[in-house]
Amino acid sequence: MKILAVHNQTGQLIFTQTNAIEQYSCLVEEVAENKEVIGVDLETNKFILVDRFATTEEKEQLKRELEAKNLELEKKNKELENKENENIKLTDKVIEITAKNLINQ
Repeated sequence: MKILAVHNQTGQLIFTQTNAIEQYSCLVEEVAENKEVIGVDLETNKFILVDRFATTEEKEQLKRELEAKNLELEKKNKELENKENENIKLTDKVIEITAKNLINQ
């Protein structure tokens, strides 16, 4: 079982979570008391805040919009990663062919 533990500089636990995922990011930012964090914008790495007195529907709408935006960003990042992997494979092939040609000369 993986446990995520957030602690302060003296080792005192601030937060723990069992069954933690392996990849995560942390963000610390000052937030006004009249605001509520509903998510993180992965593009800007900033909290998405809403007024504490906003309706549940307003909060849910913002969460849906944020999720859609973050999913689109994740999709673009995966496409970029795939292109990078293709470029690496092509570069490896060019090196292999060049080496063979040099050996055959």
